[in-house]
Amino acid sequence: MRASLALEKAESETTLEKVEKEELVIREKFSAMISRSDVKRYCAGEGEVIRAKYPVFRFPVECGYVSQGYGNTVFASIDNAYNGAIHNGFDVGVRTGSPIYAVGNGEVYAKGKTPSGGWGNWVMVKHDPVTYKTGKKDKDGDDIMATMQFYSLSGHMVSESHLEVGERVDSETIVGFVGGTPYWAPHLHFSLFISPSGWSPTTIGDYPGNTIDPLLYMDIPISTQGTDWDVRYAHF
Repeated sequence: MRASLALEKAESETTLEKVEKEELVIREKFSAMISRSDVKRYCAGEGEVIRAKYPVFRFPVECGYVSQGYGNTVFASIDNAYNGAIHNGFDVGVRTGSPIYAVGNGEVYAKGKTPSGGWGNWVMVKHDPVTYKTGKKDKDGDDIMATMQFYSLSGHMVSESHLEVGERVDSETIVGFVGGTPYWAPHLHFSLFISPSGWSPTTIGDYPGNTIDPLLYMDIPISTQGTDWDVRYAHF
């Protein structure tokens, strides 16, 4: 029995070492992607603004550049980075300590901390229902409107949000500050959910959750130069 347990332990340690090496490779590739020296991290107002398809929310940071978009990105497809799932938001390469804003009116729905290889410090806002034009017309030529309930998540903050669950926010409210984790280079991860998707004040939802592309719902006022995702958002 002792010999069997010793063998199982050795096999487990070997497997863990292999997994850690594979994760390190992924993290190094990700770090290089969001820390490129040849990409200009300019701020809102310094370049052309990419207009949203559905202008509902503001952008969550003032500076930086979009280093990874939503969906089956190049990074999502290499090394099984998200365990075969899509990237469920967008990333912004930005300096540590940069303020993160609530993207619209609502209230703090949940906040917490996951292991450093995951979300790190995160906060979720439940936004007030918003009504917007769908871009389609009815038979009379009038705009077809849609009303949606959104939940936004900001991850990899430098520390836990100073806001309390239930506290009201608007687009000028700072919900936290950009950080990172011991494993990831400093950046903001931002996701937009159309349902709580299992998240609560005490529970972390399953990945990728009921998410949509956030960049369809907000203008992009910062650089997208050097990104590897969607040419529709090319912004030099």
